[in-house]
Amino acid sequence: MDNTTLIALLTLIVIAVGGLLSVLWGRVNSVERQLADERVKSAERYITATEMDRRLEVAIAPLERAMERLERQNGQMLEMIRQHYAEGA
Repeated sequence: MDNTTLIALLTLIVIAVGGLLSVLWGRVNSVERQLADERVKSAERYITATEMDRRLEVAIAPLERAMERLERQNGQMLEMIRQHYAEGA
């Protein structure tokens, strides 16, 4: 094999490997863009701790009011029962 053929063969190998690396690099960049898009989508769905606390407070507030009303009514009923038995004794 003469030097010209050897240089042509090495050039061909370098070009082929460079092409494969270029294709691989393009696919890596494509996957990286897709991953970045997924991160943005998941960040849009992410709820911060303060937002979660606010949502929980909004959801629990009616239950707390109902519970306070029941406790107040129970207290009034117990007081009426005590007064009834105090008058009878």
